[in-house]
Amino acid sequence: GMVAVAPVKLALHLTLASLFLATLVGLRTRLGGTERTDAGAKRGATLLLALVFLQIALGGLVAGSKAGLVYDTFPLMDGSFIPPASVLFSGTPWIENFVDNHALVQLNHRLVAYLLLAATLWHVVGIWRRDANAPAANRALLLLAVVLAQAALGVTTLLLGVPLWAGLSHQGVAMLVLIAATHHRARLA
Repeated sequence: GMVAVAPVKLALHLTLASLFLATLVGLRTRLGGTERTDAGAKRGATLLLALVFLQIALGGLVAGSKAGLVYDTFPLMDGSFIPPASVLFSGTPWIENFVDNHALVQLNHRLVAYLLLAATLWHVVGIWRRDANAPAANRALLLLAVVLAQAALGVTTLLLGVPLWAGLSHQGVAMLVLIAATHHRARLA
């Protein structure tokens, strides 16, 4: 009754499916027209979209390796914010730790989550300072809300020991984050 997939293959499959979804959303959004905005807002939206893709790929590695079961505490991992280097880079060759080491795989997913949350908040503040009434400000705020919900769901999933319903919900909301980020970026000309 168990299905197992190599973590790299799962991450690649999930990332390619996400790229396909984002392409469809982006094309559909562009058909509805775009808005003029400054280069900073476009760069910020592009960075957020790239971070979402990176986070989805890292999430695929976490799911494929079941790394979420190794450190089931938050915000610390076995008493530390960052586990010791001897734990994170215990495998050889060194580069394989980024795929095979459960501690490093989970840490990378956590760190990019923090970065995505901070970058989204920064983006929202920047857009709202320029024009709080612009449609881009509302889209950015919606994106922040979905990212916050995803972060809360991720922590909940971890603390509950990754039950199936929570893991699937976390993956589903990741697609909502991707849709929101893609729609936001595609609207900006």
